Amino acid sequence: MHKTVVTTMRWVSPFGAAQVRGDQEDEGILGGKGANLARMARLGLNVPPGFTIGTAACRAFLTAGEPRLGLWEEVDDAVESLESQTGRRFGDSEKEPLLLSVRSGAPVSMPGMLDTVLDVGVNDASVAALAKAAGSDRFAWDCYRRFVQMYGEVVAGADADFFQRELLQRQRARKQGSNGLLPCHDLEDLVRVFKAHIEEVSGRPFPDDPRTQLRQTVAAIFRSWDNARAREYRRVHGIPDELGTAATVMTMVFGNRGERSGSGVAVTRTPVTGEP
Repeated sequence: MHKTVVTTMRWVSPFGAAQVRGDQEDEGILGGKGANLARMARLGLNVPPGFTIGTAACRAFLTAGEPRLGLWEEVDDAVESLESQTGRRFGDSEKEPLLLSVRSGAPVSMPGMLDTVLDVGVNDASVAALAKAAGSDRFAWDCYRRFVQMYGEVVAGADADFFQRELLQRQRARKQGSNGLLPCHDLEDLVRVFKAHIEEVSGRPFPDDPRTQLRQTVAAIFRSWDNARAREYRRVHGIPDELGTAATVMTMVFGNRGERSGSGVAVTRTPVTGEP
């Protein structure tokens, strides 16, 4: 049985089997994604644990340039709670590390307008532990490649075409149609190339520290509320600019772990007609 946790946290609302804060009617605070994850957790569904940083934090960030009043301290506490729940440590270099997804979630649906970053927390040290735990070097380096690529596009502001060109060159060289089938040494090389490009574009090296990765990613998710495509989408659809987006941080569930691993979207009704 799930129960609401009374907490002094201002910015962060947890969800999962251990604790839930918020519900479906809290879309204005938690965004659509965060509110519905809280609702599913309350219903007892198997929701991987996580937490939502609410729209108020986004508005504070965009107004002041930096979240105030202890946001990052709350995020650190929430990550520690996830470590306790999962038995994994963020950035662990000895055992399977805790990796996180960070997704935007506006109060009003804006499909494809905002940003997502997956596999946050993997670095040069933890990738070996991830490979050992999964029994697959290629899986671990594919996660690393995916994270560095998303970080480059979303956080560092690098051109997505660069990463796609590098992937395509290796696919053609190997005569393979999917980057997921690239051998491990190609993935390792892509990580090195991507990190070098990120430093060249941004003037800053790719961060190895998992908490720095998470903070920079959350900040980028907040900034995505103000990107050009999101502003134009809101203008066309009459969505107020002042709403802001939430950022949902969630324990990773992998779609690239093997033939029996997948990820996607399930619907209970036909989106066009509403029929079951």
